Amino acid sequence: GYADPRQRSDYFLFVGRLSTEKGIDVLLEAARRHAFPLHILGDGPLRPLVEEAARELPHVRYYGPQPRPAVVEQLKRCQALVVPSVWYEGLPTVILEAFSTGTPVICSDNANLRSIVQEPD
Repeated sequence: GYADPRQRSDYFLFVGRLSTEKGIDVLLEAARRHAFPLHILGDGPLRPLVEEAARELPHVRYYGPQPRPAVVEQLKRCQALVVPSVWYEGLPTVILEAFSTGTPVICSDNANLRSIVQEPD
């Protein structure tokens, strides 16, 4: 169900495969330039890059792959889900999970994701 906005913590969340097409390297570069709190859940070929960023940047935390209930709990606590994909995405399940918890989604500016995630009025 929906999470109470007053119970949210001060961090952004990435959930997914740690790969170039999912945009994790783009997100880590943004985190190096701007010290926003970021939690990362997932696994993939760029895991060493994520682990290095988590060691170097105090505002980045890496939790590794997590079971669905843990992902949902993080979605209920974060300020927003970040979906920085640089390639075409069909309908990412994590966006549906974010919507189901009332979690805002920040996504790449590509046509398909824009058709799923709309800017607020």
